[in-house]
Amino acid sequence: MKRVFKSLSLLVLAATVVVSCKKQDVTPNVDETDVSVSKLTTVTHNYTYGDEHYAVVYTLDEANEIVRTGGDTELHKELIERNGTPENVAFLVEDVSEDGLTFDISIFNSNEEMNEFAQVDESASLDLREPCTNYTSGSSSSIFKFYQHSNYVSEYTFLRRAFNSYFQQQWLHSANDNLSSVEIINGGRVTLFDGSCYSGMSTSFQHSVSNLHYIHVGFFWFTPIYAGDFAASIKGYSF
Repeated sequence: MKRVFKSLSLLVLAATVVVSCKKQDVTPNVDETDVSVSKLTTVTHNYTYGDEHYAVVYTLDEANEIVRTGGDTELHKELIERNGTPENVAFLVEDVSEDGLTFDISIFNSNEEMNEFAQVDESASLDLREPCTNYTSGSSSSIFKFYQHSNYVSEYTFLRRAFNSYFQQQWLHSANDNLSSVEIINGGRVTLFDGSCYSGMSTSFQHSVSNLHYIHVGFFWFTPIYAGDFAASIKGYSF
């Protein structure tokens, strides 16, 4: 009988250990629970193309990648593809909200068409016999600064242009495809080109922009293209 009681005691003990182990397995460890949530930012582009006025809303993650879009996305795509190839399309950012999240953008078929709209005559400033060169001319109170990171962090001081009425840089060297913010002091306009020697798609700004990655300018195949990490050459004008 003692042997029977002893056997029953061992069975009860074993069952208790098994239940305890199972309880440990299902008990969550709060320290290991992933409670982090990716920060999302919503930016609005108010577009104008000819007589068309429409808006597209982009939601971006912390890596400045688009996670979803809203608004007139199909119209935007149709206008870009129908009226000038993406390789030549020109964007003019005419206004930026104080929080840097809303942009008023006009779209043109080419940089030449945009210059005509903005009444910019490069021939008055530039020796057109040597278009693919670095050049500065005139005097003004304007200062242009270019930064590697958003929010005006890590300036490329070799690109700074101060007190010139016009400048152009046909290759950006270490800053090539690596600009994330642009600062314009005392008025002016900057144009970023995605190709060297002022070629390809262009995006122009008439105000400082703290995060160029917030400005979506199209697609290369299925890869989004942003004004950040975009430029291979630049031009600038004072007002």
